[in-house]
Amino acid sequence: MLNFGIGGIDIIVLGAYFVMILVIGLWAKKFIRSSDDYFMGNRRFGKFFMIVQAFGVGTHSDQPVVVAGASYKYGLSGIWYQWLWLFLTPFYWMIAPIFRRMRYVTMADFFHERFGKSLGILYTIMGMIFFAMTMGLMLKGVGITIQGITDGAINENMIILISTALFVI
Repeated sequence: MLNFGIGGIDIIVLGAYFVMILVIGLWAKKFIRSSDDYFMGNRRFGKFFMIVQAFGVGTHSDQPVVVAGASYKYGLSGIWYQWLWLFLTPFYWMIAPIFRRMRYVTMADFFHERFGKSLGILYTIMGMIFFAMTMGLMLKGVGITIQGITDGAINENMIILISTALFVI
C-alpha cells in the first residue's frame, strides 16, 4: 500500500479530521441563510464571543512558523515576533463589542462609514492583496512541508492544488 512516507495512524488522524470538519460544516450550513448569518451569527453573538472571534481573526497559523524561524536565527529574542502583538490584545476586547454595537463586520466597514467610500474600497483592496499573498505563501509552505514529509512521494504542486480544492470546497 502506498502510504507516502507517513504512518497509518497519521492517515487515520487526517481522515478523522476531514470527516469532522465536513460534519461541522454541514451542521453549520443549516443555520446560514444570509451574509449576516455567515459573518456575524445573525448578530446573535454576545460580547464575549465577539472578542474571541476578533482574537481569532487577528491571529494566524503562520505565526508559530515565523517565531520558530526567528528564534532559530536570533535566539530567544525571536519570541518577540509573536509577543509584539501582545500589547494590541486589549484592543480586541474593546473593539469587538463596539463593532457589534455599530453593526460593522470589518474594518473596511468602519473606514467606509468614517472616511468615505473611497477609503473603504482602498482598505478592501489592500486587504485582498495582503491575504492573497499570505494564502499563497502558506500554500507554498504546506506544499514544501508535505513534499518533505513524504520524501518527495507527493509533488509540492499537487499538494497546492489539493489544498486549494479543499479550501474552495
